[in-house]
Amino acid sequence: MKETLEYCNRQGRFRQGHSWQGHSRHAYTAKHLAGRLVLCLAFCLVLLPALKAQERGLEEGGRQGGNLPEGQEEASPIERKKKADTLKLPWKLWGIKFGVDVLPAIQGLTNNERGGFELNAEFEVRNYLFTLDYGTSSRNINTADTLFYENSGSYFRLGWLVNFIPKDVGPNAVFWGLQYVRTSFDDALRYTDTGDPYGDYVFNGTHDNVTGSWVEMVFGTRIRVYKQFYMGYTARYKFRRRLNGTDDFAPYQIPGYGLTQSNTTWGFSYHLMY
Repeated sequence: MKETLEYCNRQGRFRQGHSWQGHSRHAYTAKHLAGRLVLCLAFCLVLLPALKAQERGLEEGGRQGGNLPEGQEEASPIERKKKADTLKLPWKLWGIKFGVDVLPAIQGLTNNERGGFELNAEFEVRNYLFTLDYGTSSRNINTADTLFYENSGSYFRLGWLVNFIPKDVGPNAVFWGLQYVRTSFDDALRYTDTGDPYGDYVFNGTHDNVTGSWVEMVFGTRIRVYKQFYMGYTARYKFRRRLNGTDDFAPYQIPGYGLTQSNTTWGFSYHLMY
């Protein structure tokens, strides 16, 4: 609730000609999410050497356990490399995964003000992942007679990711890439400031069909835990945000993006996929 009151105070100062202030909440959130990203990167740095060791073990085991025909010598490292270069993966669809981001669902269950869901699809082509996400988001804040705010809308993402784990090592993924996001939403704000010595200040405003976009630089993993069932996370740095149709007042929240206190922010998703 603290960040909500700060938002309303900023709206009042903005309409009276004063500058926007009070980004402490955003600074804390960005610091918290940045800490999560550092932990995720450390986890991936530990994971990659283990996967590489597994790959070398499979290659050595295959060479030691394989029975060469009589009179045939084992290929040299240079010959094996040349052979591997001729067996590059073709440009075709290797697999499709469908899943959900569990964090919006958890937020909706634990916070009556929030609601929404997000669905994910990934298309694997060679060592690339092409992604398509669709989600909805809603926020409803009501504090008796002083504040009412409502926001609801949807968003979708299109992404291109690079998987750093070779296809012949296994089905897991450690990826980096970019995603483009579009959103459309409506919101309404009614705020009463009872601290004005000249009388109560009341503000009413609505937005219909606000549109926006931004870019996300993402990093994450997909780990197979059982047969075709995968789990993983995506850390998101969101930037180049643009909004259209918000002349009256700044929205408190943007579906898929978060609070509007800054033009850049961090996000985090945890996926269950099949």
